Amino acid sequence: MDCLSGGAFGLYSITYMWLFLIVGWLTTYVHAHSTILLIFMVAVGTVIENAFFIVTSGSTSALFSMQALQSFVSQSVWAMVTGAFMLIALEVVQDMWDKWYAEKKN
Repeated sequence: MDCLSGGAFGLYSITYMWLFLIVGWLTTYVHAHSTILLIFMVAVGTVIENAFFIVTSGSTSALFSMQALQSFVSQSVWAMVTGAFMLIALEVVQDMWDKWYAEKKN
């Protein structure tokens, strides 16, 4: 994404690194396998990501505009609707892969 976005080099990498660290820290305090919590964590991650992009773009006045608010709400709702299902699907695929690999290894 860094190469394709046209943004500053490393912007996506740094954002995802911080999200990874924050979620890793949060999982020590919350039960990460709760579906309801997963839905809200995906939405919060989307809001944090968008806020980080707006703040690092140098346009902090755009953070409080109506267009930014509509974008935050729209992306958060879509993240809540689709994000948890995608993460659950990835977990199922990972479990299937682990079982296949364990059988193949033995």
